[in-house]
Amino acid sequence: RTRQHWAVAMTGVTRQRPRRMPWPYDITSLIFNQPRQGSDKIGYVVGNRMLKTAVVASQYLVYYPKFNQRVARVGRYFAHDEDMAAVDGDLVHIKLCRKLSKYKHYYIFSILEPNIEARERLKLGLPAVPPPLFGYPVNRRIVKLNLTESSSTVAKSTAAIQEHVQDIYRYGGRTGDAAKTMSPDASFDDAHNMIAPNAEETPSLAQGGAQLSDLGDVVRDDRHKRGEEYFEQNQPQ
Repeated sequence: RTRQHWAVAMTGVTRQRPRRMPWPYDITSLIFNQPRQGSDKIGYVVGNRMLKTAVVASQYLVYYPKFNQRVARVGRYFAHDEDMAAVDGDLVHIKLCRKLSKYKHYYIFSILEPNIEARERLKLGLPAVPPPLFGYPVNRRIVKLNLTESSSTVAKSTAAIQEHVQDIYRYGGRTGDAAKTMSPDASFDDAHNMIAPNAEETPSLAQGGAQLSDLGDVVRDDRHKRGEEYFEQNQPQ
């Protein structure tokens, strides 16, 4: 068979350029003396929301002969966790087994390094992994300021600042001219008694309080999300 023309589209996985090949000498294969497709893998638990199933991320290497370079890739594997002992961030050793479900054919053989901090957070009723400092990345298009029209720029920036100020007042309360300071050995109740008077009174439904249907879409979605998170946190393990 003659060589294809260079302008023909390369559609298959193996027909793409530059050519890439499996590279068997990653850390997992060196530990277990196995090829990359071997039965043992080492990786971190990145999800345990499913029942008796943990998602394990394991690194492997891909070799590009054209550039003589090895690139690390991450494979995600569903691993069976019978005792539901794995927590996000645990370093685990998974082994190949018979097919357990549509996507699950590994099981957790051992937990090599447990995530102690995550377990302490779970004891306190907090999520195992704290949320990122600057929020989760979103796919929504961000509203950008139109710097060509000064009037719209002022209006949008004023609205954004006002929204932040409302959040500060809602959750932090109004502060006096002199900021309140607390002693280092103050208890949780002391802090609560200091902040609680700033909270607005919640009108009951009998007094004509706001129904959930009267709120905006953003507030309603936020409340539903908080309710779901609270429900998931209080599920029996």
